[in-house]
Amino acid sequence: MPLDWMYWDFGIQPFDDINVAMRTWIASGKNSPAIWMGEHPVVISKGTRSHSIHVPYWPQSCADRGGEMTVHAPGQLVCYPLWVLGRSGMSLTKYRWILEQAVINTLSTITDSSIVLMRRESQPGVFTPNGKIASIGLRLSYSGWTSHGLSMNLCCPLKPFHDIVCCGDLTTRATTLYAHKGIFAPIVHVKKILYGELISLINQEVEHVHHYSST
Repeated sequence: MPLDWMYWDFGIQPFDDINVAMRTWIASGKNSPAIWMGEHPVVISKGTRSHSIHVPYWPQSCADRGGEMTVHAPGQLVCYPLWVLGRSGMSLTKYRWILEQAVINTLSTITDSSIVLMRRESQPGVFTPNGKIASIGLRLSYSGWTSHGLSMNLCCPLKPFHDIVCCGDLTTRATTLYAHKGIFAPIVHVKKILYGELISLINQEVEHVHHYSST
């Protein structure tokens, strides 16, 4: 049976506030899977591998997700699916693939398939020939809940990315849809497309896993 998803568009809110809200949501014992989308004011978000690193000039926050350092800023769409991945039978590797595929499908739709997008085995996210356009960072709790998710660079400033080691890789450079293709995509429009892609891909895989586990 497909999952019945709730949706919250939180607009533009500080990263720390949403980080706390995710933990509160999971601790509350709610069973409904949810997808949260919005934007954050400029902040350097440091994953568990980069908490000790300080970056001058920019606000910083230590996140409880995995991974390295990235940037959040207005013009970047963040998407946080909150659901019990651990009970679905889906692997974390497959879930990462789904998040990446949802980004690929969304950007392909926006650009009429005129954008070249790639994955890297060594690093989560989605890449163009000019740089990384989407990042993946996840937390899986002991109870099986997953939180955090993906960020997609649409028209956010790139200067903060130049001041960090993006995703812990000196060779990685960031780009945006606008910088790479000259396309300005209203975030409200992108949210609708991404939401539909995520729901479809996750529900398809959950049904697939349940079908084979019951035969």
